[in-house]
Amino acid sequence: MVVTAVLRDTDNWQTLVGWLNHATGEICGVNSPEMSFWLFVAGILISALLSLKLINEGHSGNASARVVVWISGIVAMNAWSLFSWRRSARVYGLLKP
Repeated sequence: MVVTAVLRDTDNWQTLVGWLNHATGEICGVNSPEMSFWLFVAGILISALLSLKLINEGHSGNASARVVVWISGIVAMNAWSLFSWRRSARVYGLLKP
């Protein structure tokens, strides 16, 4: 099998990010950028709805540390999905023939 690999560290195979199988043309080890993008969009929509509910709860006088923790978690989830999308797009860009 002949493959082209993307490594974070060129001297360390344990940092393998993704690879292209030249026999089939399949890119493995990372989600496609399209899939990552739609997961990112779904996460944004869900978090927007949840944020509206939490902000409404905060304005109704029930503000608590729980609202702050949930909104912080939502921001972290969206950041993670954005970086995942960026990484998959970068790996696909390097491996596309």
